[in-house]
Amino acid sequence: MQDKAITGICHLCGKIKKLTYEHVPPRKAFNSIKKFLYPGENLIKRVRTKYFPWQFKQIGLKRIQKQRGIGWYTLCKECNEFTGHYYADSLITFIYEGYFNIEHYGGETAL
Repeated sequence: MQDKAITGICHLCGKIKKLTYEHVPPRKAFNSIKKFLYPGENLIKRVRTKYFPWQFKQIGLKRIQKQRGIGWYTLCKECNEFTGHYYADSLITFIYEGYFNIEHYGGETAL
């Protein structure tokens, strides 16, 4: 799938360039399929501490669908590749460790 041609200020280098779609967290960290975002103001108005994120649909919160995983057009190609090369593997390992520890020691996961 071809990225949209979005030009803006790169959030890392500060230059005006074509921005790429940056997956946050990376695609390999369970973020490559359809996901849903819940706008912050809806959470503040409706949710109290008794709900977990995977229960938001049950209480009828409005959500935004992100078809390709959660991410934004925030970095230019060079900065996106730089952060992916230097930081993505560590973040992916951290997320996998957390997920599998929750699975192993009991508890609920959102996946």
